[in-house]
Amino acid sequence: MFDFTHLPQELLPGAEELAKHFGVPAGSGARVFAEKAERLTVRREGENIRIGYSEKHEFFRGLAKAFAGKQCSETSAFSHLTLMADCSRNAVMNVGTVKKLLRVLAAGGYDRLMLYIEDTYKVEGQPMFGYLRGAYTEEELKELDAYADSLGILLVPCMQTLAHLNAIFRWDDYASVRDCNDILLCGEEKTYALIEDMFRQLSRSLNSREIHIGMDEAWMVGLGKYLDKHGYENRFDIINRHLARVLEIAEKYGYHCCMWGDMFYHLAFHGDYYRFDAEIPEEVRKQVPKNVDLVYWDYYHLDKKVYDGMLTGFQKFGNPVIFAGGAWRWTGFAPQNRFSLQVSEQAIDSCIEHGVKNIICTAWGDNGGEASIFSVLPSVLYYGARRYGADVKADFADATGCCFDDFMTLELPDEVNRTPHKDYLANYSKVFLYNDLFLGIFDSAANPAYRDVFRTSIAKMKAAEKRAGDYRYVFSSLCALLDAVSEKYDLGVRIRAAYLAGDRAAAKELCAKIGLVIRKVKKFYALFSAQWHTDNKPNGFEVQDARLGGLIARLSACRKRLSDWADGKGDLPELKEERVYAAPETNGEHDGLLYNCWTATISACPV
Repeated sequence: MFDFTHLPQELLPGAEELAKHFGVPAGSGARVFAEKAERLTVRREGENIRIGYSEKHEFFRGLAKAFAGKQCSETSAFSHLTLMADCSRNAVMNVGTVKKLLRVLAAGGYDRLMLYIEDTYKVEGQPMFGYLRGAYTEEELKELDAYADSLGILLVPCMQTLAHLNAIFRWDDYASVRDCNDILLCGEEKTYALIEDMFRQLSRSLNSREIHIGMDEAWMVGLGKYLDKHGYENRFDIINRHLARVLEIAEKYGYHCCMWGDMFYHLAFHGDYYRFDAEIPEEVRKQVPKNVDLVYWDYYHLDKKVYDGMLTGFQKFGNPVIFAGGAWRWTGFAPQNRFSLQVSEQAIDSCIEHGVKNIICTAWGDNGGEASIFSVLPSVLYYGARRYGADVKADFADATGCCFDDFMTLELPDEVNRTPHKDYLANYSKVFLYNDLFLGIFDSAANPAYRDVFRTSIAKMKAAEKRAGDYRYVFSSLCALLDAVSEKYDLGVRIRAAYLAGDRAAAKELCAKIGLVIRKVKKFYALFSAQWHTDNKPNGFEVQDARLGGLIARLSACRKRLSDWADGKGDLPELKEERVYAAPETNGEHDGLLYNCWTATISACPV
């Protein structure tokens, strides 16, 4: 029992929410006192608990420690720690999920949550912006903003003002502001009218006057409609003029901006980004406006010298530098926490050495937003532990009430051939789930030895599932995925072998095996649907309905045709084609099969 009656009013709502989150009764009991201090401290004095904090958010980290029966004395290594959660890859977190995430972040040492919202927020006067996308309403954002503030967390919008706006370009309303691909038309007044509407809306919806304006990966800027209208121009100049206009609009609404810094490298080095061994020319650096912070994003490198070189290069611009690392949940249904932890360790070491104190942990959701935001909590909370010099496993338990090692089992669906090498990235579970039984694009990756690995992994995950508390549904979904994959992954290989051998009796048995796979895929679908609708708004799941429903239909069609062939009717000409080694066991420098493109996995035909 904890007594919050001695807390100042500004801390009371957040304390009560955190107590409910951890199932801690509030009322009579240990009296909690809050006091301003130079660092975070939690100490027990008889029946009193005194929490010292330098910033509001630290009080709630301290309170979580107190709930866990801990005392501590910690100093923050960063000025700001932000989680960026992707809400633009179909999966838009619902209000309840964002609130739950905010509570975990508060307990874990974060002071900011950035919502990555390309077009997933409603904009007054732009009815097709975010149309059918599950976009946040102004009322929802205001509710989340107030809730975040109660926990000492600033809710920061991450918009896009140049590229990554492909979703809006399916509507004719935005044809006049499109350069090419997903890129806005620079120099077009209608473009800046749209951008101003976006800023105006966000300024009404959220109190933050910190904002991320995106501007990354605009590879083809100036090479579409802009080229037709103006002819070829230096693309660095195009971006700089566009940036100046965007910053002018932002300033009108009182914003301080940050932006991704990769485009300056891409244009300076003819498409290269990670040029840690080279400097951007001084004449280029001088042209970059000084009233914008530059974000160096890097989710990939295990060699600290890359971060050292890139941070040195970014700091020479003279702009404030922010670093963004990654909690890998963007390769399919399962997370990649081990790799995330390995690269994050090198990155944070480098940031501390170079005095970079503004840190972002990104959690993207490429190709459908399939992995739960909570599946990467080991990676996310690692950043908080590093901020305060704490033990990550103990910190994880204090922030979640769960076991760090249990959550690390969530990536077992993709860990089938891990070698002693540290550099391992793979998404076998998604590839094997969708690999076609008759086309077999990835049959070459179906090692017979994986069956025993899958069975061992399922047992480990099911044991962890029992201890997962409020996160059990995430484990249930991935257990069902792995169960389906363990039956399906080499089924196409066996079907082709039976066909080429003319073994119709074996084909009959394999038809029964397809039926088993269908039942297991349906079970996964049900549990994955439950996970999605627990975490997210319903919009976007229609894509998963189509993918998994199409998979079930395709499995049924293959079973019917295989059964017909076993009965002496028809033929299966796809199985006669020679198989090429289309799925090497490495992806570049990384061990493991990584291929996160649904359309290219299911077919060799354009879809």
